[in-house]
Amino acid sequence: MSQIIDTLIPNDIDIKNEEECSRVLLSNMKENHSIELQLKNNPLQSLTLSSPILQMLLKVLDQTVKGNALTIYPTEVKLTSQEAANILNVSRPFLIKLLETEKIPFYRVGTHRRILLKDLLKYKTRMLVKREDALDELTALSQELDMGY
Repeated sequence: MSQIIDTLIPNDIDIKNEEECSRVLLSNMKENHSIELQLKNNPLQSLTLSSPILQMLLKVLDQTVKGNALTIYPTEVKLTSQEAANILNVSRPFLIKLLETEKIPFYRVGTHRRILLKDLLKYKTRMLVKREDALDELTALSQELDMGY
């Protein structure tokens, strides 16, 4: 993935700082899930973080506090088939079958396949929803049949 924006590998000091930052952000969050920040160098000026940005920031802080490395990619990044397979946690041959059966859009550069990250994530989301629906259906059936769980 040659279009990496940045990779963050937190150290112990980062983890402690991010934990405090997360606590402060959560305690100051408004009802609409936004937050207004007062600028230290200009107390008369403030800035508001909207809900989507704040939610993403909280996710980044959560992963940092857990000591996980983070990499940020634009959704338009182009992946090789191996990179896409790694993201889905499947084998490359399995991914190729998904591509060839048009379950995930792709294009070719010479003989090489390229997949847009946004298309891969759409597929992953669809599969997660299908999995949840199937589990809900199984749960309902087991309760209906009084299977004891």
